[in-house]
Amino acid sequence: WQTVVWTLPHAPCLPELAPLLQPEHFCSLLVSPSDLPAQTEDYPAPQLFRYVPFKRAILTWDSPSNAQRYFVKLCTEKEFPKVVENFRQIYDISDRLSFAVPEPVAADAASRTFSMKALAGQQFTTVMRQAQPEPFAQVGQILAELHHADLHPTQAWTSTKELKTLAKAMGEVKLALPHLDQSIDRLMNQLTEMSQYIYFSSNYPIHANLFGDQILYSPDQFGMVDWDTLSLGDPHYDIGRLIAHFIYLAGCERLSAKAVRTCIEALLQGYEAAIEWTLDRTCLNWHIACQLLLRGKI
Repeated sequence: WQTVVWTLPHAPCLPELAPLLQPEHFCSLLVSPSDLPAQTEDYPAPQLFRYVPFKRAILTWDSPSNAQRYFVKLCTEKEFPKVVENFRQIYDISDRLSFAVPEPVAADAASRTFSMKALAGQQFTTVMRQAQPEPFAQVGQILAELHHADLHPTQAWTSTKELKTLAKAMGEVKLALPHLDQSIDRLMNQLTEMSQYIYFSSNYPIHANLFGDQILYSPDQFGMVDWDTLSLGDPHYDIGRLIAHFIYLAGCERLSAKAVRTCIEALLQGYEAAIEWTLDRTCLNWHIACQLLLRGKI
């Protein structure tokens, strides 16, 4: 029953979702009242793009007048101010970045919705499946740029929080697959013990929710989206998440181990060359292992 309730349009914590799906409510967030047609119901209805129970919903809307696509995030009351501030910060420095970020359009506190223009390009997940080193090297360069950008998010990533998240996820896996109890406990103990001897940076701006879908690729420019979790933390976390996603895809697509290693090395070399900074491979492996376990849980 809980699962059924979560999937309803009027789910807990997001009661505004149902009216937002009606054009007469939705259009006013993106179109000036003076520009609205007499019959707002003639405008296309927004589409539900993604929905995370108790956290957020993402809607898309294609304007019939200028062919512009918009994304609109519907957030919880607690998350809304943080999301708006994170997007504002990254957009404020966008003219100094070599990659594109979404342009904000409006923030509506009453409905806790934040709207932005969509970026062009295909999701990097599609590119990853082709296992070509050059795009990976370019992504390494833009990640290095992000991690040394003039950003000051209020949220912080820590290894302690990450282990707590992982422990909760693995607890759910053990409930579903009890025969894996001992293996999971052994891995968790190893990761916890290793974390005592690894230095985790804490003062670099990181995306903190990075995987292939959050990077947009086009021949002339990269883009990066979904800045909800912009944080101060360890750059190895972003890189480890992306590599874990690639390893997961490689298993699904049966990509050759040699091609996978070549692309990962291109990513790391692109990163290190951009800022003349050597990544800690032990720290990186720790992050990759954590993220592979979380992907396994999903």
